[in-house]
Amino acid sequence: CSCARRLILIGEQREFMDELLRLTDSIRIGAPKDDPAPFMGPVISEAAADRLFEQWNQMVARGGDVLRPLKSIGSRRNFLSPGIFERKPVQIPNAPAEYLFERLDEEMFGPILQIFRVPKFYPDVIIAAATRFGLCTGLLSDDVEDWNQLQRSSIRAGVISWNRPTTGASSA
Repeated sequence: CSCARRLILIGEQREFMDELLRLTDSIRIGAPKDDPAPFMGPVISEAAADRLFEQWNQMVARGGDVLRPLKSIGSRRNFLSPGIFERKPVQIPNAPAEYLFERLDEEMFGPILQIFRVPKFYPDVIIAAATRFGLCTGLLSDDVEDWNQLQRSSIRAGVISWNRPTTGASSA
């Protein structure tokens, strides 16, 4: 439930993206008792996989770049390779377009990551890409002022992590 599904990047972040895509490509997907052990198993059912494909296709149709397609692997539809999609800003009158993204606010219980690029850190961009579900958010930054800004913002999340995973219980 708290797996990261939206990633907001400041600028190009080429090295980070290269490593993210390399790691994504190396993920072993399989059944729990497979040998060697998989990193990740299937989504809960084939119906859930079908719903993820519907959501993926709707997202892609709205525009952006597919960095890694969501796809079934093997003979069962619910074993999915992670899909990574880079969203494009949308034009909204009287607002800086580089910070605004169309909100597709549906829960996606599967391996889908949406990437948003912005020119500089701005806490409200996180709110613009936020979800009404508000479970957790995380900040990866060496700048304590970014962390302070995020804490002072009106972001709605039950857990806010700084340089920690979003999955699992908070360690702070």
